[in-house]
Amino acid sequence: MNAIKCFIILFLTIIIGCKDETTVEEVYLNFSTEYLSFDSKGGEKQVDVYSNSDWKIASEVPEWISVNKIASDDDKSILMFELTENTSDKSRVCQMYFEYPSGGNVINITQSGNEFLQFSEKENLSLNENDTVISLNILKNVPYIVDINSDADWIDIDGYSQSSESQMAKEFTDKQIVLNISENRTGNVRSAYIVIFNKKFNLSDTISINQISGEKLYYTDGEYFVIQKAKINNPVNLFIMGDGFTVDDMSIGGKYEEIMKQSMEYFFSIEPYSSYRDYFSVYSVVAESETDVVGGGKTKFQTRFGTGTAISCNDDMVFEYVKNVKYIDEDKPVTVIVPLNIDKYAGTAYMYGNGNSIALCPMSTELPPYDFEGIIHHEAGGHAFGLLCDEYVYYDKEMPQSRVKEIKEWQELGFYHNLDFTDNLEIIRWKDFVGHAKYSDVGAFEGGYEYQYGVWRPEENSCMNNNIPYFNVQSRWSIVKRIMTISGTDFSISDFMENDVVNKPAGSRSENMPENFIPLGEPVMIKNMK
Repeated sequence: MNAIKCFIILFLTIIIGCKDETTVEEVYLNFSTEYLSFDSKGGEKQVDVYSNSDWKIASEVPEWISVNKIASDDDKSILMFELTENTSDKSRVCQMYFEYPSGGNVINITQSGNEFLQFSEKENLSLNENDTVISLNILKNVPYIVDINSDADWIDIDGYSQSSESQMAKEFTDKQIVLNISENRTGNVRSAYIVIFNKKFNLSDTISINQISGEKLYYTDGEYFVIQKAKINNPVNLFIMGDGFTVDDMSIGGKYEEIMKQSMEYFFSIEPYSSYRDYFSVYSVVAESETDVVGGGKTKFQTRFGTGTAISCNDDMVFEYVKNVKYIDEDKPVTVIVPLNIDKYAGTAYMYGNGNSIALCPMSTELPPYDFEGIIHHEAGGHAFGLLCDEYVYYDKEMPQSRVKEIKEWQELGFYHNLDFTDNLEIIRWKDFVGHAKYSDVGAFEGGYEYQYGVWRPEENSCMNNNIPYFNVQSRWSIVKRIMTISGTDFSISDFMENDVVNKPAGSRSENMPENFIPLGEPVMIKNMK
C-alpha cells in the first residue's frame, strides 16, 4: 500500500514538474506619430497604428476632421486623417483619444489659421524732407521677408541690409519694422516701395513712401554736375571726383564743389591745356566718404599711402563712379582726377593699356611746384592724360635693359613718347623740332625715368622731372595729338607748331631741384583693360 502511494506521489510530481509555464502577453497601442500639423488649407496625413488588441476612438471627432481606416492586418492599421480648410484666422487644436483594454493613447492635431500678411497702414506715406524715423505695423501670422527697391539707399530698415544677400533673405517675425529715413537733399521728390512677402503662402503687401524735398542745399553721393562744357561737338571728357570728403563738405557751393573746380583750373593752368581747354567737357561725380581720414583705406575709394610718395586706391570703384555720368561716349578713354582731402606731398597715376587713367592727387600745401597744383600738373596732365614718362634722375647709372624693354613695350601702345634710347638727332622721336628757331632748347639730354645713362629726354627740364609748370615740346605735342585724336580733329605737326605756346620758366634743371628731392610715386602701369 505504501509502495502504491509513493508511486502516485512520484507520478504527480513528474507530471507537475514537466508542465510548461505560461505568461500573460502585454497589450499595447502605438502610433507612427503622435503629432499631426496642418496648414490652413488642410489636406490628408497618414498614421500607422500598431496594436495587439482591439481599440477605438473614444473622444468626439470635430467636424473639421475625418478619420478613415484604409488598411488593417493582425497588428497594424493605417488611418488617414483629413482636415478641411480653416477659413478662420484662428488656429484649431484637437486631442484625439484612442482607447484599448488596458489604457489609452493620444494623437495631437493642430491646424494653423488662415495665413495673412499685410501692412496695417493702407495709405501710401508722404514725408517731409527732414531726417525721420517711422514704424510700419504688420498684421500677420506667418514670417516674412522684407524687400525694398535697390536705389532707395536713403531708407535704412532696422535688421536689414540691402548690400547683404543673407540679410535680404532674412525672415522677420516682428509685428513692426522701423524705417530710418535720411534727409532729402536732392531737390526732387523721391519714392520707394517697401514689400513684405511670404513665398510659401503666396502672400505679399506693398506700401510706397514718397519724400518731398526742400530747396536743394547739398549734393548726394553718386550724382554729378557739369563743371565745363566743351565748345566742340566731339569733346574730350575729363572726370574729377574727390576722396575723403564727408557729408559736411557736400553743400551746394561748399568745399567739395570748390575743390573739384579748383582741380579743373589747375589742370588747365599749364600749356598746352590752357590753349586747348575748349576741347574738354569736365564732369564732377560726388563721392561721399564716411570719414575724412585719408590714407587708411576707409574712404570711398579706399586710398592708402605706401612707400615714399606712392598711393593706391580701389580703381574699380573709381571707374564705377564714372558710370554715373550719363549720355557720354563710352568708347572714349576715361581720365579721372581724384583730389585727396589731405595736406600731403604724394601722388600716383594708374595708367591702362586702353588709355584709361586715374590721377591720385593730395592737396599739398608745400611751396610750388610741390603744391596741389604742381601735383595735378605732373600726375593728371603729365601721366594720366599725356601718357608721359617721368624724366627725373634718381640713380647715377645706366638704365637696365629690363626697364628699356618695358618702356619700349608701352611706347608701342602710345605711351612714354617723351623719352628715347638714342641721341642721334636725325632719328630721335622729336627730330621735327630739332633745329627749329622756335625750339632752340631742344636736343638730346641724357637721363630720365630714374636713370642717368642710356636714355634721353628732349629738353633740360620739364614738368615730368620736378613738377615745374612747363611741359617740353615733345610732351606738348604728345598731349595735343591725343586731344585731337580723341576729338576726331584733323591735325598735323605743322599745325601744332604754328599754334604752340612756349612758356618756359626761368631757371635750369638743377636750380629747380630742391635739396632731398623725393619724386612722386611711380605710375602703376596695367596692360589689362579697365
